[in-house]
Amino acid sequence: MSEQAKPVKKTTATKYTQAPRIARRLSKDEYAKAHQAKAEGRPVAYVMVGVNGVILKALDITPVYTENFSGVCSAMKAEGPFIDKAESDGFSNLVCSYARIGLGICGCRNEGMPVETLPAGGIPDPDLLLGTGYCCDTRFKWYDSVSYYLPDVPAFNYEIPLIQSPYIDTDNLRLKQAYIDYEVEQQHRFVEFLENATHQKMDWDYYRQCQKYQYEAQCYWYEANRLRAQGKCVMPASDNFSCINPYMFNQGDVTTRDFYRDMCEEIKTKIANKEYVLEDEKYRICWGMGIPPWHQMNLFDYIVSKGGVVVGETTYNPSEPYDLIKVDTDDPIREEVTRRWEKDWEKFRKAREKNMNLTMMSIADLLKENRSDGIMCHATKSCRAVTVGQIHQMNVINEQFNLPTLFMESDMADSREFSEAQIFSQIDAFIETIEARKRNGK
Repeated sequence: MSEQAKPVKKTTATKYTQAPRIARRLSKDEYAKAHQAKAEGRPVAYVMVGVNGVILKALDITPVYTENFSGVCSAMKAEGPFIDKAESDGFSNLVCSYARIGLGICGCRNEGMPVETLPAGGIPDPDLLLGTGYCCDTRFKWYDSVSYYLPDVPAFNYEIPLIQSPYIDTDNLRLKQAYIDYEVEQQHRFVEFLENATHQKMDWDYYRQCQKYQYEAQCYWYEANRLRAQGKCVMPASDNFSCINPYMFNQGDVTTRDFYRDMCEEIKTKIANKEYVLEDEKYRICWGMGIPPWHQMNLFDYIVSKGGVVVGETTYNPSEPYDLIKVDTDDPIREEVTRRWEKDWEKFRKAREKNMNLTMMSIADLLKENRSDGIMCHATKSCRAVTVGQIHQMNVINEQFNLPTLFMESDMADSREFSEAQIFSQIDAFIETIEARKRNGK
């Protein structure tokens, strides 16, 4: 008699709202659209987060966000063979695990792996590679390395200025204008490349409409997170992490705008009906820094079992929408970029006054808004962009707040780096520290 299969241990997180379920369906639809576009001969692009997806939408280029698909593979516990393939091809285990999974997929496809055997139905081969070095050093070479497997696919890499220093001279308006001009130039170079590669011209009226949908989506999502901070928690961080896909990976689409509008309404309804994650909510925790471990999201359920909820998070949250100020230009790209930089310049000025960078200021604002009892940070082994400086930044934050802080170490997509026993033991000690401080009235 054959041995009975062991039950698979649940490592996903409990969903407390409908929004994550809808977001998952929309994400699957995007992969289906990519396969359909490929079958119909329309351009499909591998894309990195940070690339202007509204431009792609307006040019009818179907994006496949490779970082997102790597996260999907990890959540399905299916990343192992692709990481092994990338590492056997010479990529270090210190390289971003998203990139290793993506490169491994390309390597496996080159060796004849059928696309339909990939997780979640797979992703089609690309007609374009569209990258950016925004916020991450790995990105400079990721798609260059993909070109080793796909040498005939046209590639483009454009840059977006990213300022983290708290010491930027916000009185220097020429500097601000230089940043605006540089980004506008980069985005127009991007449009020119895409027009030449696809043999079609940008419909700028359609671009404006797509940009409007994306802005409205940002407004709804931002409002939803302000509502989540009120009273007892109705939508925890784990739910919100599951709702990032439409805004990040289906930019400029009316369905994205509608998703966050409906999410906002669902939160309002739950608040009105007092449908809380925990009726007896003992501890409110802020997710301070780091990408969550997509392969082990049940750690959030473990915190709930201890009477705690993770309410606020900086990672992936939308920034405050820019003001619709009048910009003297007929260029819709310059109009949008200028409005965003004007808003960012205000934030740089505030951060400079507080001797903080934008990440620190965002965390400080979340701690106040969510009335947090403690802070969680995830030091991800293969992501320097969100890990380097965590301890220093938390030390600066706690000069003001003096809260218990938990530093977990694993990886966002490589499940081999996660030790459940160690992490859950750290959570136990973290919760005990919060409880002791509460007992002592601190």
